[in-house]
Amino acid sequence: MGKKDKIGTVYIYALCEPDTAEIKYIGKSINPKERYFNHISKNTGGNKNTLLCDWILNLRIINKLPSMIILQKIPEELPPIYIERIEQLHIKSALDSGALLLNKFYSKRLMSWEKKS
Repeated sequence: MGKKDKIGTVYIYALCEPDTAEIKYIGKSINPKERYFNHISKNTGGNKNTLLCDWILNLRIINKLPSMIILQKIPEELPPIYIERIEQLHIKSALDSGALLLNKFYSKRLMSWEKKS
């Protein structure tokens, strides 16, 4: 893999209920702090995930914000396909544990990954 293929260290993160720490969303980012601020900004802008936006807006109404936890730090040496699979495994694990995730299209992504493995 050439240098241009490297995307930097990737963080798999979860957004959680502020009072219960229940995981509501799992994502990935090379800059989790910036991504968190994008999620919680008043202007939801290009976020097309209505369920996630509604949840965050409802938290804001009661003067709360989701917490973010880092689930895994992935070294930049891994190819992007492996990073995607690792994120999917975290989503699948949360779903298997009974989490009611707000991720958009997670079931379609998981189904396509499971067919490949």
